[in-house]
Order: sequence, then structure tokens, then C-alpha cells
Amino acid sequence: MIQREVASILLILLLLNGVFADGVIIRSEPTGWKTLMQNGQYAVINYKNSYEKMLVAVNMKEDVNKALWILPIPGNPEDIAIDVVRKMPRFYGDDIRSSASRAIFAFGALSSLSQIYPAIFLIPTVIYVGTLVPSTAERWETGKVIVHEEVSKYRITAQLVSAKDANSLYNYLKKRNASLPEKMKPLLQEYVGKNYSFVVAWLDKNASKESRQPDVEDYYIHSPPYRYYSTPALYIEFPSEKIYYPMKLTSAYGSERLPVELIIMGFVTPEFSEKIASESEVEYKLQGHFYPEPELESFFRTKRIQNLKFTRVYINTRAKYYKEDLEFKSYAPLSVSIIAAINRFMFPFGLIILFIAISCLASALAAKIIFKTELLNPKFILLGLTNFFTIIGFAIATLIIKTYSDEELKGVEKELKEKGLGIWDPRKLKFIFLFSLLFTGILVLVCTILLLFLFI
Repeated sequence: MIQREVASILLILLLLNGVFADGVIIRSEPTGWKTLMQNGQYAVINYKNSYEKMLVAVNMKEDVNKALWILPIPGNPEDIAIDVVRKMPRFYGDDIRSSASRAIFAFGALSSLSQIYPAIFLIPTVIYVGTLVPSTAERWETGKVIVHEEVSKYRITAQLVSAKDANSLYNYLKKRNASLPEKMKPLLQEYVGKNYSFVVAWLDKNASKESRQPDVEDYYIHSPPYRYYSTPALYIEFPSEKIYYPMKLTSAYGSERLPVELIIMGFVTPEFSEKIASESEVEYKLQGHFYPEPELESFFRTKRIQNLKFTRVYINTRAKYYKEDLEFKSYAPLSVSIIAAINRFMFPFGLIILFIAISCLASALAAKIIFKTELLNPKFILLGLTNFFTIIGFAIATLIIKTYSDEELKGVEKELKEKGLGIWDPRKLKFIFLFSLLFTGILVLVCTILLLFLFI
């Protein structure tokens, strides 16, 4: 097992409305530092091979001039990389269950069209189915606090530091005219001195224009839901045994309700406490083609993603219930994996396999009822395959094949052939009619079972 070590990152941003990220945010005031209230947090996570990439943003309830933010992240200082990107990516995914239900409806509609007459009722259904910036900072020591890296961008200065004890960290912050509220100290004490690191970052709204990025004002639109998408975000890379999102420090907000929205690439399984789980929503979504912004290509590890899968997690609970950081398993629950398989294989493999199975079963059952054959009669099982040519093809094949047994004919067939006559079996019409009814009924049953599985 790789030993978990955490770097704490203090992020910042949002010119008029505040700061980006999670953890806890405090503001400089004449009487000291005050915990700022947030409208919510938003993050995008990409996890692969025990390595996590994370984009984080936050929406503030209060206007800020200067702010300080503290955020814990797994990883040694040497293994952490940070940057600031201009804006968060947008996602427009469709819920995996809705997507699967449409696939099932499409399968049912297309399969039933083989019987021709359902086309009148199913036309509406068929239509419906339609690289991080290198740091220039040098490593230097301030007492028992070591600064490992510094990034300055979009009026943010973030320093990746390590502290040997809590007092060293407090003294380090005091030298920057910062003093942590008393309610934060026990929370930080859980990290400090346990091979944890910190990234200390400041947002200064009053920074000189020379220190600002060109056209940075254009990225701020102060109306939801565009606030998160149009503002800069912190980009963090770090090793982690599990998918991780820091929330323990957020408990400093007490009884304040703090919505958190996470977008995690792929389908994952949350490991929430009972309280958090009761006030959270987990959605598994699919999106078609996705083209990330050039500066986010390293985050997504590609320039283009086809059939993007992601998990959306929304939590709206009181901050005090965030007693632990959030963790996720990097695989989907069994039920979600099955639904994903339905989406992936329903067309064309599922359509072909299920259509064959239903056609052959309906033919065998109809023969058992009409012709009194054994249930698994090979001739009538194979006859079901002619349903690929619609009920017309099935009917023609049925009229051609021999349906009387040799015992039933008892030599009559030979005599009739000698006279140039044939045998008409009136049961064939009943067989064709019953096959169509059984095929449609089994098809409806299969689709119903699949749909019930999706939503129960």
C-alpha cells in the first residue's frame, strides 16, 4: 500500500463574487480573518492508474477583496503539481438510465416492425428514439515551514509548503498577516505533523493591473449556472490510492448548508457516510463527442473523447456533517455496469441476439401449441429465423415446409403426389397468427423486464 500523504491547497478566485475551490475560505478584516460563506463548490475529477487530476471552483455569497483558502489533497509536495486554467469545462451528459430506456424502446419498436401491423402505433416511438505551467519559485525555508513551489496566475499566488507542526504553520501564516479562526485549528491539527503538506494561496482583488492576466475580466459572468463555467479554476495533479475530494475543513462552516457538485470521469462508487448519502444524488451520464479546450487536453489526456462517461455527484447537506474527506471507488456499482452494457451492446448485438432468441422461442411455442410437437423442435426453432424477413417471410416459409408428421400422413402424401395433388394443412394459418401474437407478447415482456430493472 502506498502511504497516503496529503498536500493542502489554498485556492482562490472569482473577481466580484469571491473565491474558487473547496475546503475552507477566510477573508482578511480589520478585526481578523472571517470564514466566508459559499453558495457552493464545483469540481471535475479525472482519475486513472492511482493518479488524480482535479479542477476546482467555488461560488461565494460575499464580495471579497482578499481571501485565503485551505484545501487538503493527497500526495507528497514533490508529487503535486498545480496550475490555474481560464475556465471550467461544460458537460451535457444524458442520464444512463434514460439512455438505456430509449435503447430498449428502440429495440422493441424496431423488432415489432417485423410483424408489420404494429408500425401504425410505433411510428411516434421510432421517431422519438431517434501540461501544467512550470513553477518559477525556488525552494526555501521559513523556520519549520518549507516552501516547495509557487504559482502566480489570475491574481492568485499559491505556495506549496510543508510544516513540521501546527505552530510553525500558524506562525508562517501570521507573517502574512493571516490568523486562522480557532474553530479551524483542531481540523488542521489532524493534518499537520502527519507527513502532510499545504499549499497556501491568496486572492487579491486589488492587485495591480500589471499583475492580471490579459482579458481576465471577460471570464466572469455572475449568473448561475454559467458562473462556474466562465471563471478560472485551480488545476491540481496528485497521486492517490482512491478518488479523493477534500471536505473535512468545510465543516468549519458549521450548520450552513453547502451544496457540492462533483463531475468524475467514468462511472464510480461513492463511499459516503449514511448521513451524507441520505442527502446526496448520484447520476451516471453519457455524452457523445467531447472536445476539451486546448489548455485542458492534459487534464483529459486527449484532444477528443468519444462516448464520454461521467458520474455526477450532488450533495446538499450541512457543513458540519463533512466529518471526513470524500472518497470513491474507481469502478461502478454492478447495476450501473449492467445498464452501461445495455447502452453499449443493445445496438447492434443486443438487437440481433434478442431478436433471434424471441423469434425462435415464439416459433417453438406456437408449434408446440398448434402442431403438438416437442418444445425444442429444431425445424421450428430454425423457422423462427425467417422472421428477419418480417412476418411475410415467416409466413412464406411456413407455407413451404412440411407440417404433418409421417405417422399422420400414413402414405396418403405419396398417393396424392402420384395424382398431381398436394396437401394443405389448415393449421398453418393458426400457427402464423399465434407466432405473431407470441412474438409480440414475449417482446413486450422482455422490454418491460429490462425497463423495470432500470428504474427499480
